Amino acid sequence: MGGMLRRLAVVVLLGSLSSCATASDPITWYALSPPPSHDYPEGNLDTQIITWERIDTFPTSAECLKALLIIHNRIHRPVQCVPSDDPQLAYPWLFVPRSGT
Repeated sequence: MGGMLRRLAVVVLLGSLSSCATASDPITWYALSPPPSHDYPEGNLDTQIITWERIDTFPTSAECLKALLIIHNRIHRPVQCVPSDDPQLAYPWLFVPRSGT
């Protein structure tokens, strides 16, 4: 089931990114990274995006995407751009992974 939720999240993210080509950007774009832990020093990608650290904020998706490699090289963890109106941020209870999956 976790794989299905991840695919849904990717579809939602890609849909929001593709809609940016025709619509104006959301108010803010976040560069987010899963927080490191003892078990996952580079961050656990399976954690909810709402729990990820906000590394930086950008006014446009283009500026956020341009900064990803620089941020990744600085923090040595995965990082991705997420619009402030992403459903995973607004409705995190829809993306809760089931235990045991």
